[in-house]
Amino acid sequence: MTIALQSTQKVRLRSHSFLPASTLTNDFLSLCFFQALHIQPADKAVVYNIAMIQQKSAELLFSLPSAKRTLADLERGIARAVHAQKMFGSLAADPASAVPYDRDLEEERKKYADSMLRRAEEHLSAQRQYEAEQAARLEGARQKRAAERERIETLEVRFN
Repeated sequence: MTIALQSTQKVRLRSHSFLPASTLTNDFLSLCFFQALHIQPADKAVVYNIAMIQQKSAELLFSLPSAKRTLADLERGIARAVHAQKMFGSLAADPASAVPYDRDLEEERKKYADSMLRRAEEHLSAQRQYEAEQAARLEGARQKRAAERERIETLEVRFN
C-alpha cells in the first residue's frame, strides 16, 4: 500500500494544469488494476473495477469544458468507455451464479455506457470545433504580429 501511495504522489507531482488530478489518478488506478488482472485474470471483481474506472474516466472527460481537455484525451476516454462497455457485456454474459458484485448494478453500468457512447460524437465534434477556433485565433494573432513586425521594419528603413 505504501508503494501505491508513493506512486500516486509522484503522479500528482507530474500533473499538468490542463489535466484534472482525478484523470491522472484514474490512469494510475487503471494501471494498478491491469496489473492485478494480469496476476489474477479470472477475478471478476477486478474486471468489474477496471470497467468502472474506465467508464468514470470517460465520464470525467465528458464533464470537462472544451478548454480543459484535448481531442486526443477525449478520443482516449471514448476508447476506454468502449472497452468498459465490452467488459460489462462480458460480465453480464457470465453464467456463474455467484459473482462478487451486484448484477443489477453491472447491467445499469452497461446501459449507462451505451448512453454515454451515444453522446460521444457530440463531444468529439464540439471539441474539434473548439480546437479549430483556437487554431484560427492563434493563426490570426501570428499574422497580426508578423504584420506589426513588418510595419516596424518598414518604418526603421525609412528613417535610417
